[in-house]
Amino acid sequence: MAVNSHRAKRRWTWCLLIAAALVLCAIVARYLLRPPAPADPPQSAHADEPAAAATLHGVHHTAFRNGREDWRLEAETVDYFQSRHTAVISGLTVTFTGDAGADITLTADAGTWHTQSNDLEVSGGVVVENDQYRLETDRVRYAHDRRLLDTRSPVLIQGGAVHLTADGMVYDLATNRIYLNGHVKGIIGTEIAL
Repeated sequence: MAVNSHRAKRRWTWCLLIAAALVLCAIVARYLLRPPAPADPPQSAHADEPAAAATLHGVHHTAFRNGREDWRLEAETVDYFQSRHTAVISGLTVTFTGDAGADITLTADAGTWHTQSNDLEVSGGVVVENDQYRLETDRVRYAHDRRLLDTRSPVLIQGGAVHLTADGMVYDLATNRIYLNGHVKGIIGTEIAL
C-alpha cells in the first residue's frame, strides 16, 4: 500500500509539474505573440499644443461661394486641430473653379487650411497650372475672401512661348491676371525679352 501511495504521490507531482510548465508556456506565448502596443497619436508641431482632434485620410472637400463651387481640395492626410480651427494637410491638390470656365489646379506637398475663413497656406513643390501656363514656387497663400493666390517666394512661369521669373507674384483668380513683382525677367514670344 505504501508503494501505491508513493506512486500516486509521484503522479500528482508530475501532473503538477506538467501543468505548471503548460501555464508557463502559455504566459510566454501570450507575451511573445501579443500585438505591438499602438503608436502614440501624432503630436502637433508645438509640444504645448494638443494632438490633432481628428486625422483623416483620402479627404475630399468642396468650398462654396454664393451657392457656387469655388474650390475643391483633395488630400492624402488631414490633421484637424479644433481649438485653432486649422487643418494640417499633406499631399494636396486644390482645383479652383475659374470664372471664365477654365479651372486652375494647385498641388503642394503640405499646407495649412484655416477652416473658418477657407484660407490656405501651402508649401513644398508648389505648382499652379491652368490650360495655358504652369507656375512653380516654394509656397503660396490663398485668401478666400479676395480669391487671391500670392507668394513672396521666387516664381517661374512657363507656357507656350512664355518664360518668366520674379521674386514674387499675386494671382487674381477673379480676373485671371498675374501680377509679378521684384526682379522680373523673361521671354515672351520669340522676339520680346524682358
